[in-house]
Amino acid sequence: RAQVKEVLASGAALAKLHELVVAQDGDGGYIDDVARFPQAAHSHTVCAPQDGWVAGMDCEAVGRASMQLGAGRADKDSALDYSAGIRLKCKTGDKVCKGQPLAELYAAEQGLFQNAAQTLLGAYRFAGEQPKKPAGLILARIGE
Repeated sequence: RAQVKEVLASGAALAKLHELVVAQDGDGGYIDDVARFPQAAHSHTVCAPQDGWVAGMDCEAVGRASMQLGAGRADKDSALDYSAGIRLKCKTGDKVCKGQPLAELYAAEQGLFQNAAQTLLGAYRFAGEQPKKPAGLILARIGE
C-alpha cells in the first residue's frame, strides 16, 4: 500500500499511464489534460431509496445501466458515446441515508436516464446493518 501511495503521489503512475497510451499509438495529451475528453450534455443523480448500508452490488447490472446510457454496445453495430457513463459515489460497506447520492449518470439525451437509473438501483443491495468485510480480494489460487 505504501508503494502504491508513493507512486500515485509522486506522479509516477500517471507518467506510466501516459507512456502506455503513447506506446499503443494513443494521444497522450488526454492523460495530460482530461478536459479534452468529451463531456456529456446531461447528468442525473441516482439517490439511495432508503437508509442503511450498501451490502453489495450486481456489477453486471451496473454494466447494463452504462450500456443503456450509450457507454457500451448492445450489439456489434451499436455506436459508443464516449461522454456517457456512471460515476459511483458509494461502495459496498458504506452507510447511506435516504436521498443520499449513490451515483451520477452521464448521457447525451435526458430520455436515457429513466431506464438506466432503474437498472442501476436494481444493482444495489441494501442491509440494515453493516456487512462483514470479505476475507480478502484473492479467494483462492489455482495451480499452486
